[in-house]
Amino acid sequence: MAGVACETSANIIHNLLWIDAGVATTNCTPQQITAVGVSLPGSFSRLAGWPAVHQTRVIDDCGNPVTNATVVLTFSNGEQPLIAQLEDATTGTNTATWSPATVGSVTVTARATSGSALRSAFSAVTTTTGTITANNVPMITRRGTVHNLNPLAGAPLAPGTIAALYGSGLAGTSGAPSQVPLPTTFQGTTVSIAGIDTPLFYAGSGQINLQIPVELPSYGTYPVVVTVNGVVGVPDSVTITDVSPGVAVFADGTLIAQHLNYALVDANHPAVPGETLIMYLAGLGVTNPAVPTDGIAPSAEPLARPVNPVTVTVAGEPAATPYAGLTPGAIGLAQIDFTIPLDAKPGNLVVLVSQKVVTANSATILVAAQAP
Repeated sequence: MAGVACETSANIIHNLLWIDAGVATTNCTPQQITAVGVSLPGSFSRLAGWPAVHQTRVIDDCGNPVTNATVVLTFSNGEQPLIAQLEDATTGTNTATWSPATVGSVTVTARATSGSALRSAFSAVTTTTGTITANNVPMITRRGTVHNLNPLAGAPLAPGTIAALYGSGLAGTSGAPSQVPLPTTFQGTTVSIAGIDTPLFYAGSGQINLQIPVELPSYGTYPVVVTVNGVVGVPDSVTITDVSPGVAVFADGTLIAQHLNYALVDANHPAVPGETLIMYLAGLGVTNPAVPTDGIAPSAEPLARPVNPVTVTVAGEPAATPYAGLTPGAIGLAQIDFTIPLDAKPGNLVVLVSQKVVTANSATILVAAQAP
């Protein structure tokens, strides 16, 4: 077929300059692509926690920007890969923001894979190596604000949930406040979500326990900022939803449950069919009547019941729930009084709590045969 022959790979950088000038080769069939890092120089140095912009320019060997490439960044220190987004179609520039968390040397690899516009898929790789140095400001682990009883990284949380925030340099010393209502500043540490200071249950260098503000609207992503002795940390984010139930369990997944006399359910004191027990949880969302952030749940009717009802099953069978709502006299803590079905079989039975379409972490409870 007549036409201009396609440039060789030796001309790729020359073509890249043409792209900068707004000129591209015509009458050329692409045979390969190349990726060029244009933001992080070799032997770069960045502070841990501070965002770093990584840009990769992808062109074909005809000098044209590749606008349908998928660019994935991977890191030699094991940090989570990132997918860059096309930022400038005229130059084929893809951008990702990386917040390095691991101190030490690191090689960043950007792999670009062509889309269907080329005759077949092609890929190209560019790498750059640098150093991440320690940062003396509070650092939140990426997606590090999680449900305290059901800690899933990045999972949405309901308003009022008791949450754990993980990172480093989060407090000068460790401890838990003794006053109620809870303080929003403790031992010099403050955590704000969307500008609202959160009540603190515990503050330590690597972990803070807090209450997600009830006043946050559901279905949004909000910045989380830790300030320690006036030093403001790098923001992270948390997504808010209407419900995020999580139940209290022991390390082996056994439900932390009590008989009505408040004795723990255990091997010496198992549950029996027909008995009503108490379990504890968090993340049931807003209640009626409403209880504000850091508010103490009412101890008399009307008790604070969740707007979105909960259901409980034991070994797959529905269980009656005489009460579900905030624990009277507590902050953020909820409880469900539930009844073991009369026909429940003896053994370690699975207990599941659901709210709307969300199911809490699975738990088991020891049930003995009904006494004759």
